[in-house]
Amino acid sequence: MISKGQPSGPAPRMSMPHQIGIASITEARERACRLAKTGPNRRYHQGQAQALTMLLLNLTCSEGRA
Repeated sequence: MISKGQPSGPAPRMSMPHQIGIASITEARERACRLAKTGPNRRYHQGQAQALTMLLLNLTCSEGRA
């Protein structure tokens, strides 16, 4: 019996395999940091870098807890 109306599609991901995600987020964050220093649209990229930093912190903290 399906509870809480979960979709019957692919199984939810395991908590462990977002290492690929972390690597690509780190890459995006580094790019945003570079552009925040040199790019024409600095304020936007500063926001991007901050958001990506928070996302990385959340992912790495939740992974450590698991």
